[in-house]
Formats: sequence, C-alpha cells, structure tokens
Amino acid sequence: MKASLVAEIPVGTPVASAENKLRARGFKVSRETNAKWSSATQPTDYLYGEMSDGNIVQRRWQVAVFYRHDAVTGIDVRTGLVGP
Repeated sequence: MKASLVAEIPVGTPVASAENKLRARGFKVSRETNAKWSSATQPTDYLYGEMSDGNIVQRRWQVAVFYRHDAVTGIDVRTGLVGP
C-alpha cells in the first residue's frame, strides 16, 4: 500500500490533489494542523486517512500525508488487525 501511495502521491503533489486521491481509494480524510502523528514526531501539518476492511477481524489502514506550503513532503502508512 505504501509503495502505491508514494507513487500516486509523490513529494510536491498539491494537498487538495492528495486529499482527493485518498478519498477516491476509500479513505476517510481529515486535516490535522500542528499535530503529532506519533509520540516520536514533532507537531506538523498532515492529512490523516483511515480505512478498514474485513468482517469480524478488520485490517485498519492509517495514512499520514505530511505537507508544507500546500505541497506534500512525505507519507507514512501504518496497518494492523482490529477485532475481538
């Protein structure tokens, strides 16, 4: 997933275009401003995308598309299984 997102949303992509591409893939997207993506990162601006698939046990995808001055600067993708 990360490789295909990086190919589709390369560094320099306008934020609005990146947001549209995430939504087209089925992600719920929100804009985070001066927020931390994880405890190991400094506060920054990024698009947060989340998507789940499956039934009882679901795979959850979380994506951060970092940006500055309306241009993408990088992408981080996390995934995990969620279930009872």
